[in-house]
Amino acid sequence: MKRNLEKRLSYLYTGELFSVITFIFTSYLLNYAYPTLHLYSLYSFWVSFLLLEFILLQGVIYWYVKWKRLKKRKHLLRPLG
Repeated sequence: MKRNLEKRLSYLYTGELFSVITFIFTSYLLNYAYPTLHLYSLYSFWVSFLLLEFILLQGVIYWYVKWKRLKKRKHLLRPLG
């Protein structure tokens, strides 16, 4: 059970980290492919993009801390909370 939980937590934090990197890369490609949109000059784009990145980074940190805490334990007697 512990091994399955470790795999799941690892999957969650790496997935969210991949999303952070992918969104940055995708926004750059979108600006490169459609420069007439002027997305980088829009205040609403930056607010929503930075909020999205912040929320995803919080998720990465949360799942990583849970994963590290689980790896340090010898056995599961109580919830990870």
